[in-house]
Amino acid sequence: MPTVCVRFRLGKNGKVAALTEAYAAIQQEAIDVTWENKKTATLTIITVLYPSLTARYPHIHTTWLQSALRSEATIVHPFKNRKRKVKTKLEQLLSKEG
Repeated sequence: MPTVCVRFRLGKNGKVAALTEAYAAIQQEAIDVTWENKKTATLTIITVLYPSLTARYPHIHTTWLQSALRSEATIVHPFKNRKRKVKTKLEQLLSKEG
């Protein structure tokens, strides 16, 4: 079966630009808060940040807010795991040498 590709060309739209800028700001704030508080669970992040974000961005739908927070969790959590694994391997190497 052949693959069909459809292209959409959208002109510049102020609403879309505002939404993507707000989405990026929400993600950056969530990353900062997560990094400072050392929390990576999605539910914890949503519980902590959701009330302040709904007050600050009342025009953005709940789905977009939660999506931004979930995607932030998928960024931070693996990064912290990698950092933890590297630290463990480094400790093992140092203990072997000493």
